Amino acid sequence: MLSIILLTIFFHENFAGKCPSHEYSTPFNSSSSILTKQLNSFWSIYGNCEEKLDTTDNCFGDNPAWAEWDSLKFSWNDRNSYRDHGKTTLFRFPIIGINGTEGEMSDGFLWSWIDSERWPDARGSHGHVASYHFDQLPRFTAAIYQYYVWTGDRIFLQSILPRAELVVNFLISNMNGSAGIPINTINDGISENSRPSTYMDQVKSGWKDAWIALTFYTALNNIAALESVVGNETNREFYQSLADKLNSAFDDIFWNETTGRYAGWVDRNGNQHDSGYVYINLEAIARGLGNRSKADRIFDWLSRPADPILIGPHNGSTDVYHNIVAPRTTTENVRQSDWDGWSDPDEGRRPYGGLVESGGTMMWLTYYDVMARLRFNYTDEAFNILNNMLERVDNDSNCLTFNYEKGRIRDDFGEDFVQIGSNFPFPESGIAAISFLHGFVGVTAQIDGLKICPQLPSSLDFIQAQVNYIGVTLTIRVSKQMQPSSSYCITIPERQLSIDIFLDNYMATKIFTPTNQIRLTNIATVRLKKGGKRFEIACYRNKVVSWRNKEEKDLDEVLQTHTVFSNVSKGQAAKKEDLINSFNTDDQTKICLEILEKGELQVSDKERTQHLENTFKEIASVVSGKCINPETKRPYTISIIEQAMRDIHFSINPNRNAKQQALDVIRQLKHSNNIPIQQAQMRVQLTIPAKDAKKFKEKMNKLSAASNIENEEFLGSSMQLICSIDPGVFRELDDLLRSETRGQGQLELLSLMDVAEGDEALNDLNEEKTDD
Repeated sequence: MLSIILLTIFFHENFAGKCPSHEYSTPFNSSSSILTKQLNSFWSIYGNCEEKLDTTDNCFGDNPAWAEWDSLKFSWNDRNSYRDHGKTTLFRFPIIGINGTEGEMSDGFLWSWIDSERWPDARGSHGHVASYHFDQLPRFTAAIYQYYVWTGDRIFLQSILPRAELVVNFLISNMNGSAGIPINTINDGISENSRPSTYMDQVKSGWKDAWIALTFYTALNNIAALESVVGNETNREFYQSLADKLNSAFDDIFWNETTGRYAGWVDRNGNQHDSGYVYINLEAIARGLGNRSKADRIFDWLSRPADPILIGPHNGSTDVYHNIVAPRTTTENVRQSDWDGWSDPDEGRRPYGGLVESGGTMMWLTYYDVMARLRFNYTDEAFNILNNMLERVDNDSNCLTFNYEKGRIRDDFGEDFVQIGSNFPFPESGIAAISFLHGFVGVTAQIDGLKICPQLPSSLDFIQAQVNYIGVTLTIRVSKQMQPSSSYCITIPERQLSIDIFLDNYMATKIFTPTNQIRLTNIATVRLKKGGKRFEIACYRNKVVSWRNKEEKDLDEVLQTHTVFSNVSKGQAAKKEDLINSFNTDDQTKICLEILEKGELQVSDKERTQHLENTFKEIASVVSGKCINPETKRPYTISIIEQAMRDIHFSINPNRNAKQQALDVIRQLKHSNNIPIQQAQMRVQLTIPAKDAKKFKEKMNKLSAASNIENEEFLGSSMQLICSIDPGVFRELDDLLRSETRGQGQLELLSLMDVAEGDEALNDLNEEKTDD
């Protein structure tokens, strides 16, 4: 009997599918040998493209629109020097104002194509006039972030950060990103006037474009983090404030409560354009926009019947996942008025479901589908999506690859190469496999270390990924523990690390450094004693402080779980009768709120000491970024600020955030005369309609916003002011300008810090690098 079982397993393991791919690299592993083979084969085909399958596919996009996707594929590994290639390619992208690059757009515009300011679509109905694209702008910064956090390459960051700042500031100033949502003034989004302006180059999105906005959200968060690395707290604070502003504005502008999903774009007339854009909704949730309630409504929408497909082997299907490899790109046929037929065949537009951008699909959607569901712990749902994709690929004799030049235009299921976006020209398809790394193994690199937040599917006993982090190869394995059953064991043999972690609704968060050390966990316990009983909740430590400072308002971003415990560390949930006796309710969310407000945040002596040291450094970084030496007009290094804080015997308050205490430090340093110091300022240009100028100036002066008006002149029917302001009043000044001019005024950022030019910033970076 045993030999029969072994034979059956052997047969199944070796002949599970028709895909003839070899495993050229094996970064992934799991308790299922079938899954492991399928995943590594998929990566060999669609990730590093070492398995060609009678194609000549290039694994890189090597164009600005693919920058972020390329970085997701290659930032975490160093095979074939692909990571270095990706980093180098970023410097090749033409940006107006850099290295003599010119164009029709303003400084900071990243060309749509590597050798053209516009997208290569000057044919068909477009004639000889090509289109401008804008989604590549935020993707550039997101790519820089990925390469930096995985490599820790400070020279790379120093060299390329000014380019990222220039590109992001184009989105802020030229596309009105300072107001929250960037505005594409080239395409107003009105059907009869617009053109495509993103990678989805047959959809005439424009004006306030959700896809550009959600990627800009990632870029703002990323550049804020990068600014913190170089010690520029003013820039970090500015970019982070815009990210927070966009987060709120995104829901206000794009969410449709009736349909329960985000619209594709809002045109200049304020009309939403919505054909059920699946890729926008999944990506928004995966990038951290929206909340659980909105995510659940989106997932519900995707589970319901969509418009029937009108062509091909799935003709008549209303299943959003009929292609199996990924969901449809849209649940409705993109309206003809919103469709740009520049590349349609001579016979006209194909019926719904016949093209990847309207009812067809693209493999890369699976990455965002999986990550969106894992954000809210729908682990098995997410795993089924990934597993179904891998099974589909494995059961096609060419692994779902096409070769148009050789006439291989259909897969074994009757789908053709314009219905399924798989291999060339879709090198981004490989990111689908990265959902295993980022999502299930839960490994992502951040500014402060390697973060591991695993979610192990119920059908697997272990999962594993091998990464290259800051030049060190690490094999990260997550295994289920038999006792207790609700725990994982994370092992990294290269660092002789083995950590047991307790799980309850996704409580596994650890951050590792590339040395043989474990950083303090980000899981915080808040404890409240009431009615003679002890009650605890599990939170994210940094979010507890943000909640109490009224900075974080989404409870789901604060609580690891809405469960109330008697002991978090042992996983013991509080008894219902104890809750009722102590709180007069068994509503766990209400009780969590009370504990969060009144409870005591639990920290060990080691954690408290580490927290005080980190806060001290963070305060010094904030002060360094905000202030200058008024005699030299140059910023102080962080080390000088730290020493000045010690000289005035500044005492850290663990219950206040670094920003609040930085203001205290600045005040005390001014009074102490220890060092000459004053706050740095932004240099801005305001354009105000002449009829509103007098009233606006009066109100602006009451804000004390303009400490120094450099220039004031009337240009036609407008007044133009150039002045320096405190960064803290930028948003308030922008709101005042829009209110007083009824949206006709304009606030443009000229420079982030009004300081003299010099090499102090570079010296500070080199000083920090030496300290590392």
